[in-house]
Amino acid sequence: MGKLKAVAELFEGRHFDREVIILCVRWYLRFKLSLRDLVEMMAERSLSMAHTTIMRWVQRYAPEFEKRWRRIARAVGQSWRVDETYVKIRGKWCYLDLWHRRSKPHYGHLRSNVIVHI
Repeated sequence: MGKLKAVAELFEGRHFDREVIILCVRWYLRFKLSLRDLVEMMAERSLSMAHTTIMRWVQRYAPEFEKRWRRIARAVGQSWRVDETYVKIRGKWCYLDLWHRRSKPHYGHLRSNVIVHI
């Protein structure tokens, strides 16, 4: 992974405040917003910028943010447990709710299923 730069060093010499840069990059990566949508959102906050500015920020800071995130993120296991989902039964979608015994946590057995027809 390479050495992490200090936060002050990361944003040194930038025209915009680091909070604005972090916010734009975070919103772009987290939500399905276009660069022009972000420019419009920043214009509502009295900040004038081009969409290419945000694109450059994403290219520059996304890998750095990922490095920092990987240092603190917990590893997830290989298995996932689903306690509610939708299933198709005889051509109709049904809501399936599964829950486990709460009184004795060492038992992982399925206690009951509830199917609600929609």
